[in-house]
Amino acid sequence: MCEKNRAQSELLGFLLIFAMVVLIIALVSATGFVGFNNAQEYQRSANAEGAFTALASNVDDVTRRGAPSRSTELRIADASLSVENERSSVEVRLDGSKLDLGGNHETGSIVYDSGTGTTISYRSGALIREDDGNSLLFREPDFVITEEEVLLPITHLSPDGTSEVGGTSGVDVWTLDSGTEVITADTPVADNVTIVFETPHVDAWTRYFEQFEDGGPVTKVSSDSEAGTVEVEIETDRISVIAHRVTTRFR
Repeated sequence: MCEKNRAQSELLGFLLIFAMVVLIIALVSATGFVGFNNAQEYQRSANAEGAFTALASNVDDVTRRGAPSRSTELRIADASLSVENERSSVEVRLDGSKLDLGGNHETGSIVYDSGTGTTISYRSGALIREDDGNSLLFREPDFVITEEEVLLPITHLSPDGTSEVGGTSGVDVWTLDSGTEVITADTPVADNVTIVFETPHVDAWTRYFEQFEDGGPVTKVSSDSEAGTVEVEIETDRISVIAHRVTTRFR
């Protein structure tokens, strides 16, 4: 009887150890797989940030340095790339009167969507990264906001052909000069300038404008997350607004 009990105990012990080994291997494999996916997603987003920094510089070449067009290669790797006009407009009021910026005031954005909660957007020189609803402006626009002067170069993007692409290959983003219009130049300001941004990144733009509040020309920043708007009041001596129109093509 003792030998039989000992044999059963050895068998049960072996089965328990074997089950624990299998469980540990499964847990390590699952954890390693998740970690690998996270590292891969981080690298993809970092690469997209670098590509968008190059894209913003190329758009500057078109809007500010006289280049007729520029091409930027972006690898979208199971993501999507689009030109969006939804919740992307700007309104400028001088002493209470709205300036005519042409069209419907839509600025448009070039948006990279990873499909996993991360987006990277270009809008009027600014670059914004959003992760699970929290956005960060990691490249500021070329706005000049001082007590002496406000200079607003506004880029209006419009797609030529398809406005969205997806897949795993690289995409060439062509940006072409479609004209520049001086809306107003060195115009005296009697009271104030008001800028209203309609944007899905209210938190990032609010923080950007709030930096000019302490002892600066910005006297009020009001944000409405539900409406997707940021309203800014600025006391300054004069204002200039330039509208750059850029056509985008995906190839």
